[in-house]
Amino acid sequence: GTTDAKHRDLWANGGVKFAETWIQTLAAGDFFAAFPGPYQFVNLDVEGVTHELLEAVPLADLGVELLCVEFDDRARQIEEYCRRQGFTQFQVVGCNLMVSR
Repeated sequence: GTTDAKHRDLWANGGVKFAETWIQTLAAGDFFAAFPGPYQFVNLDVEGVTHELLEAVPLADLGVELLCVEFDDRARQIEEYCRRQGFTQFQVVGCNLMVSR
């Protein structure tokens, strides 16, 4: 699933059939307020909007040491953001950027 039309169209052109579905959502801040961690590892993979979610996750407050982020077409922006958050080790695995402190 995705909330990003560009990403949906990419997959639809490959033969994936989509149906609109409405679900209740929870903001990242509300989720982490309810489940404050600490988290050693976080994996973010939200088709087409992972970068936006990444910026909403309070990585330092959660104690995240290892992070896996699907980068879509924004690898450079995600890497730069992670550097500013104190991550120094970077590895690309498929379409994911793995970073650690």
